[in-house]
Amino acid sequence: NDSGCAKLATTTSTGHSLSESAFLDSHFEAMKPEYEEMLRWVGMQPGWKVLDAGCGGGSYLPLLSELVGPSGNITAHDLAPENIERVDSLVREKTFCCQVQTRVGNLVSLPYEDDSFDAVWCANITQYLTNEELEKMLAEFRRVVKPGGLIAVKEFDITAHAQCPF
Repeated sequence: NDSGCAKLATTTSTGHSLSESAFLDSHFEAMKPEYEEMLRWVGMQPGWKVLDAGCGGGSYLPLLSELVGPSGNITAHDLAPENIERVDSLVREKTFCCQVQTRVGNLVSLPYEDDSFDAVWCANITQYLTNEELEKMLAEFRRVVKPGGLIAVKEFDITAHAQCPF
């Protein structure tokens, strides 16, 4: 592919295509103004404890940390260990203005206590799930979010095709 998309659209160790952090980062940068406006619109609040479910390489984490502020807390959770390694490197570089923890794991069986988070942010994950897995993931989100909390799911959009046609 002459456009270079084949190099970016690599598959992670999980077997998911278009989920490698370099591709996710390039797509995020191409759509950054729209994605940041969307995330700001969701309503994250200072001091909140947020789960970034399926965090990828951490593209949304800088803005998430800005929104929750220094008194907030983010847990970045992803199935691909290499994505979590990327986020861990950003944490070591002190990229974020709040505390960020990382965890490798599946979203259909979260290792967190009930009512652990004020909000869950999940971007571009459901495309990889079966209907049964989607139901389990959403049930897990409801379980780990405090009563009255927020669950925000941003799903795959067609803009990736403009950057890297299939």
